[in-house]
Amino acid sequence: MSATAITDALAELEKLNDEYRKAQSATDLHSANAGRAEARLRRLKLDRVAAYKEAARGRDSGVEAIEEELVEVEAQLEREQAAAEGALQARREVEQEIPRLHRRYLPAFIEEAETYTKQAREALAELAQPYRAAEATWDAARSKWGPLAEAITAEMKQLREADGVYSAGAGDSEASRVPPFPLAASGSVFERSEAGVLSARPPAVQPDD
Repeated sequence: MSATAITDALAELEKLNDEYRKAQSATDLHSANAGRAEARLRRLKLDRVAAYKEAARGRDSGVEAIEEELVEVEAQLEREQAAAEGALQARREVEQEIPRLHRRYLPAFIEEAETYTKQAREALAELAQPYRAAEATWDAARSKWGPLAEAITAEMKQLREADGVYSAGAGDSEASRVPPFPLAASGSVFERSEAGVLSARPPAVQPDD
């Protein structure tokens, strides 16, 4: 796959991502504006009820101004709702186009993704030596502490008895020993990565080499 094809694919993807971000931003903006218009509309309708009650008592209630503002806010609400729906539709169209772009330029995107897979494999390989060193020194510490477990348990018992506690302490055996190496990774992870069996690549995709 040529460098030009990868560049073109990434450029088109970035263009679509930019269109998506703009459509999402417009959706959020117009939805928020519509929400504010709806809230204003509810308040105006309450104000109108109160104004008509005042007008029925022969008082100046500003009914006309409220009615005029209601018309304006209703029109604003319709505009914002339409704009939000249009922006949402534009976002959906971009969402549908991105997978089509991936299919059209799939070899280029795979080649670009493979560079990250290679970096992940190299980064994992760099962890192998320090991991094994840490595991070995941890196990060495366990081997030194292990023979002391019985004496430590006896000392714990003696200290409890000095405090007037004669029952065995829960977990004495575990408390007197160093726990296993705490990192969850297994040494086989590194061997599998080095052999190419484990990689940051979907199992369905096999490298050419």
